[in-house]
Amino acid sequence: MKQDLSITFGAAYMTVEEYAKHSGMKEKTIKDYVHKGYLPIRKKTITGKRSIILINNAALVAEALADRSPTINI
Repeated sequence: MKQDLSITFGAAYMTVEEYAKHSGMKEKTIKDYVHKGYLPIRKKTITGKRSIILINNAALVAEALADRSPTINI
């Protein structure tokens, strides 16, 4: 029998500071993980300038759900 699952999570994108508050990780660790490619970020549209790093929280939720093999409709 197929069951629907409803999940509510914070914002689709979070700043490093927001993600640190929600995850309990240190900001330095998060920045290191982003640099190493362990955490997905929003693609930057500004080239040559510094911009805010936005963690793609929606991608992390989708990845976690995909590990459980459900059908995901986003």
